[in-house]
Amino acid sequence: IALAFTDPVARLIAGELSDGLDETGYVRADLAEIAARLGIDSLAVGKVLAVCQTFEPAGLFARDLAECLSLQLAVRDRLDPAMKALVANLELLARRDFQTLKRVCGVDEEDLLDMLAEIRALDPRPGMAFSGGASDAIVADVEVRAA
Repeated sequence: IALAFTDPVARLIAGELSDGLDETGYVRADLAEIAARLGIDSLAVGKVLAVCQTFEPAGLFARDLAECLSLQLAVRDRLDPAMKALVANLELLARRDFQTLKRVCGVDEEDLLDMLAEIRALDPRPGMAFSGGASDAIVADVEVRAA
């Protein structure tokens, strides 16, 4: 954050957004509340959020799954109109309504299968890369004692 923002207000906003991240990397804080608490315009919060959303790993600072996937697809230069339609209709994917998805996305079955493979390759929880996993206990092979 310190490297991305030179303006102290932008750093403050970025810090608030960072504090509002959950373990998956999504912003759970309400942007309007942040703006009100800091006494600034919501547009400024949105601009800082847009910069934070360019941080690695792609998908951090998303507000929901669709935005997380869209950020990752944009980095891969794969956010074309068909993919945007797919991401906007994740509920159809959850229901496995592939016929409607093909129609909404304007693609055939082969293209839809390729798009679904791309979606599966994305990380829906980019913040988990920073979570400290459980440490394994280390058991000594040899123990040395003073006589």
